[in-house]
Amino acid sequence: MTHACLRLVKLRPVDDHCHLVADDGAPGLDLRGDEARDVLARAAPLFARVLAHRPGVLRALSIDPRARRLLATVAVDGAAKPAVVRVDGDAFDALLATHRELWDELGARYRARRPAT
Repeated sequence: MTHACLRLVKLRPVDDHCHLVADDGAPGLDLRGDEARDVLARAAPLFARVLAHRPGVLRALSIDPRARRLLATVAVDGAAKPAVVRVDGDAFDALLATHRELWDELGARYRARRPAT
């Protein structure tokens, strides 16, 4: 399965920040402000799936297609540390397939604003 052009995506809804890293070694791309908020809004269905496993406030989510892994940190009321949600292997493949449109959108945004190498 191909995964656009991205090696790693980090989404931080608490900071309105997205970081996209290509798999060709080019510099990463940071999205902030309205563009980041738009991406985070499009990621809301993915966030809801993660929060269905561990209710709380989603702090950060990373997607690593090479490792076939999604990691998320969720702040839980009364907990001293955030909880970690991990999805990997076949479950990761299924989750990414369900949210393919988001992944393709992230790849297109990266290609459109690709940093100079």
